[in-house]
Amino acid sequence: MGFRRAAVLASALAIATAAATIGAVAPATAAPTYPTWSAVESARSSEAAKAAEIENITSIIFGLQDAADAAGIESLKADEVATQANFDLEDAAAKVESLRSQAATADATAERSKAEAVAAVNSLQRRGGVDVSAQLFASGGEADQLLYQLGQLSKIGDASDAVRQQALRDSAAATSLNEQAQLAEEARQRLADEAQAAADASQSAANAAIAAVSEQAANERRLQEQLAALKGTTADVEAEYLAGVRQAELDRQAAAAAAAAAAAANRPSAGSGSGSGSGSNGGSSSGGGSNPAPSNPAPSNPAPANPAPSNPAPSNPAPSNPTPPPSTGSGVGSPNMSVVNSVLAFARSQIGKMYLMGGAGPDRWDCSGLIMVAYGQHGIGFGRHSSHAQFTSLQAAGKLVPLSQAQPGDLLWYSSGGSMTATKYHVMIYTGNGMMIDAPSAGRPVQERKVLYGYGDLLPVAGRPTG
Repeated sequence: MGFRRAAVLASALAIATAAATIGAVAPATAAPTYPTWSAVESARSSEAAKAAEIENITSIIFGLQDAADAAGIESLKADEVATQANFDLEDAAAKVESLRSQAATADATAERSKAEAVAAVNSLQRRGGVDVSAQLFASGGEADQLLYQLGQLSKIGDASDAVRQQALRDSAAATSLNEQAQLAEEARQRLADEAQAAADASQSAANAAIAAVSEQAANERRLQEQLAALKGTTADVEAEYLAGVRQAELDRQAAAAAAAAAAAANRPSAGSGSGSGSGSNGGSSSGGGSNPAPSNPAPSNPAPANPAPSNPAPSNPAPSNPTPPPSTGSGVGSPNMSVVNSVLAFARSQIGKMYLMGGAGPDRWDCSGLIMVAYGQHGIGFGRHSSHAQFTSLQAAGKLVPLSQAQPGDLLWYSSGGSMTATKYHVMIYTGNGMMIDAPSAGRPVQERKVLYGYGDLLPVAGRPTG
């Protein structure tokens, strides 16, 4: 999961007021036309040409980041769809197996009941010394036909008729179970096709994400070097400057989230005048109650002192999440820091290992696999290997808290629009101070990075496995 930001650039701004738009995925665009070194050299002939080329290169850099981030998001969503499709297929296969087993047992029971019915009639009468069972079975009829013929015999006793009626019920039960098993098998086949289609889509999305990350990696450094040549700095300075622009926007989003959380906490509710922390998109706090998101101040030196007047930044503000979170957290205890510290140490030891859908170590991870193993070592389980399943597991256990009360070791999720009801397509471990550890998406390694408070897809709650 990465940043989302439009690639349209505004006029030059200083780092203190720069706003890299991270809120909305830009629509798909054609591959950029990368400037040549000769074009960069030519642009140095005039200030206007140089400023235009700086803006062009900066736009391309942000566009590469947008493309990689958007592709990563789509890959994560496709992965979760494929995961859920596989779960449905597994459930369907288990249902088929269960029904087949029940049908086999019912078939055997029906055969025994039929034999018992025939034997019961034979014990009461014989036709001229002819064995009824031999007569009936020699006719080659099905069980229900044989039982029907038994019913037509005269002088059948009440006890024998009861046996026959039970045999008829057993035969009907066997037929019903066989029919259910057949229908379940047909449903399983359909789900198998859907699961394969979802797997194909997931692989395609992963390939696109990897390609976008590779495109970014292959070109970003050269573009930074070209910026440095135009502005008389170094590639490292330009990389730091652009990172500072990104960081400044994250800090702006966090401040906006804190303000939204405070406003939501102070807003009168329709129910009671008290509540347990109804924050919005918030961050960490060291205590309980309704603490808003931290202000997440920018680093003391977020960017070099050379802001380069022609380095613009996107202007679209990140969207906020106006939906207040549900009332949660009243019964959730403080985190078990002994377990949390171990979990965070394990997660940090995996930093640098690459993403793989379904990966659960030791060398490749997906987001939920990393969390499943990190907490599983302490006997804490979440059901199935899925970010959505981990959310529903903690939700069912009553272990969700408002995001404003998130503590280190808590889990954070993304869903489309930050919806509580939509599929949770990504999960992260909160590490405190506005940071998180996650396996981001295809083509990217496990990393510790800033929580995107103003991202729009961040849920307004956190989960506390040790609460």
